[in-house]
Amino acid sequence: MATAKAAAWAVLEQLGIDDRAALVVFDSEVETILPEGPMTDQRKAEAKARLAEVEARASTALYDGWLTGCHAIAPETAGSTRNDTITRCFLLTDGQANVGLQDPEAIAAQAAEVRSVTGIGTSTFGIGEDYDEGLLAPMAVAGSGQFHHLRTEAEIASTFSGELGELFNVTARGVVVELELPASVRPELISLYRAVPQESSSTIGVEVGDLIAGEVRHLVFRLQFLGLKPGQKATIRSRIVGQPWNEVQFTCAEHSECDAETRSHTVMHWVGLQHAQKAKKAALDLFRDGDPAAAIKFLGKVVRRLQEYASPDKELMQAVEELKTLQKTYEENRMSVAEAKEQMYQSVSSSRMQRDHRNP
Repeated sequence: MATAKAAAWAVLEQLGIDDRAALVVFDSEVETILPEGPMTDQRKAEAKARLAEVEARASTALYDGWLTGCHAIAPETAGSTRNDTITRCFLLTDGQANVGLQDPEAIAAQAAEVRSVTGIGTSTFGIGEDYDEGLLAPMAVAGSGQFHHLRTEAEIASTFSGELGELFNVTARGVVVELELPASVRPELISLYRAVPQESSSTIGVEVGDLIAGEVRHLVFRLQFLGLKPGQKATIRSRIVGQPWNEVQFTCAEHSECDAETRSHTVMHWVGLQHAQKAKKAALDLFRDGDPAAAIKFLGKVVRRLQEYASPDKELMQAVEELKTLQKTYEENRMSVAEAKEQMYQSVSSSRMQRDHRNP
């Protein structure tokens, strides 16, 4: 608790008078100990004094605590956002959501809604071994933020400060990628992002979130072409919202022609790595749900597929070996709680190409 309070203070201390913040604490009850406002020296002193009074208490009203924090920093007018501000809710917890709304998918959907309506992103910070990574990871993905697994007290302050530093360097806010597809094409998002509803049923949108200068992200989709005959064409358009469309045309061909086509090593590299990270998360979800046999079978299927094109890509071959090791871990039923949390963190952050701030 002392380290968590120190980390919260370290973040507030880095804010200037042009920055605004609020501070909310929660257990079975929720309390706003610092209302939203500019971070003047006087308010910083008030925040430090109020933090010093916070003590560990009862259960965890995680959803209500998070939502109260979002309300505290939300725009005054419903549905309004400001293009010149970056707004982020940092949710730090060491416990389970056991008071109020507890369903991970429902809470993630709320995080996505808050991001869409108010522009407030959500980043989650899980401390120790008692929090639920199956809740915090989807919540951060839906909120276009980052999920952090903190293993030691020292990592709390470094991770808080690391993400805050990135917010100061955001150059593209709320980036959304769209794909426009004909009715004959069904898409599957492989990268660990969340699809967002679009006005047209022929369009799929993916909210990438805020990007800093020089940052690179890779989004991988699997496209299934239905009802096309050899020689028929399908046109896919893609864009970053607000930018011109890019167009790619696919021609249906026999399996033998597709197999003979020269593959792009760069494309297969990122396709393979994204598949590997999604496989790790999917297998972990199966294991956490009490079905290690299904997790083992699923990993085996992915390994066989990746082995078809992994060589001579050293990074892809390493990913295959990691999947084999993970498969053996599930076979021996020796995945610890700490290892499961680290696996979830590595899968989500690697797929989304986000930085590890734990050891600067």
